[in-house]
Amino acid sequence: MEEVILTEPNEPGGVKIVVLPGLDGMAALRSEFCAQLSPEFDACAIEYPADLVRYDDLFNWIKANLPGQDYIIVAESFSGPLAIQIAAERPSQLKGLVFVASFAKAPRKLPAAVLGLLRLVPFHLKVFSVMAQPVMMGRWSNAAFTKLFHDTNQKVPGSTIRGRIGEVLSVDCTAKLALIDVAYIYLGASHDRPVPRHAADDFRQVAQSVGIVEGPHFLLQAVPKAAAEHVEAFVRSLPHRRSRAL
Repeated sequence: MEEVILTEPNEPGGVKIVVLPGLDGMAALRSEFCAQLSPEFDACAIEYPADLVRYDDLFNWIKANLPGQDYIIVAESFSGPLAIQIAAERPSQLKGLVFVASFAKAPRKLPAAVLGLLRLVPFHLKVFSVMAQPVMMGRWSNAAFTKLFHDTNQKVPGSTIRGRIGEVLSVDCTAKLALIDVAYIYLGASHDRPVPRHAADDFRQVAQSVGIVEGPHFLLQAVPKAAAEHVEAFVRSLPHRRSRAL
């Protein structure tokens, strides 16, 4: 029997879309985005264990939980460096990447004194969820999302959130971008306050495209339909491969 590889650029069926979440690590905040994807796509949001903080530990956990079929990674914000590290190892079933409001290295530099103040932030209280909306959602904020955001924050220890913020502020995966051998795109948000516009620059040289979508940092939550359309267009543009024995 000879194995023949067929290239099918317009038939994405059988490719799973895996969403790697933002700082909270929970699936709930990505459910509406997954629901907006066409039924032809098998999409899911991974949920990180609430006690995992370090990028290295999360990287090992993700590797052990990736699907056993061809897949596309949609990496939101915090998870961008994780997607870069995974792709740099060139797993055979990874077919493409979408970075959403994300970064390859620390997007901002903060004084040590500011980092120390994070110990005082009440991530689990509703007052924090309300006060965070102008930064994370801007004019796209609404009561329903604020409640969902609050409910999610209550499930993640404050020490985990603080630890993950510390990881973000010290990460640098730019060297590993050169090791990625699959197509990828970068979707930035037009009104992103946590991640500045220049974070996209690290991706420009190799990315298939770098686009800006009208929305806040929480792009998948504020404009899930628009985000889903960009992801679908990218997946359909890829040369999906399947094999058969003759």
